[in-house]
Amino acid sequence: MKAQAKVGTNAKDILHIYASLGDMKIVDYKNTLAVATLVQLLTSRGIITENEFRETAMSLDALSLEMPLVAVEEPAIAKAHQEMHP
Repeated sequence: MKAQAKVGTNAKDILHIYASLGDMKIVDYKNTLAVATLVQLLTSRGIITENEFRETAMSLDALSLEMPLVAVEEPAIAKAHQEMHP
C-alpha cells in the first residue's frame, strides 16, 4: 500500500511560515527604500525627471501584466488563467 502524504500543518510549520513572511517584509522594505533613494538621486541631479520615471514604471508594469504567470506544462492552470485573463 502506498503511504499518503500528511495534509495538516503543525505549529512549527506555521511559525516557519510567519518567520518567512517577516523576512520577506524586511527585504521588500529595503528594496523599496533602495529604489526610492535611486529615484531621488537621479531626479535631484537632473538625470531623469519624475515624469520620465513615472511613464517608464507604468510602461513596465503594463508589460509585466502581459507576461504569463503560469507554466505551460500545467494545462489546467494555464486554461484557468486564460479564462480569467482573456
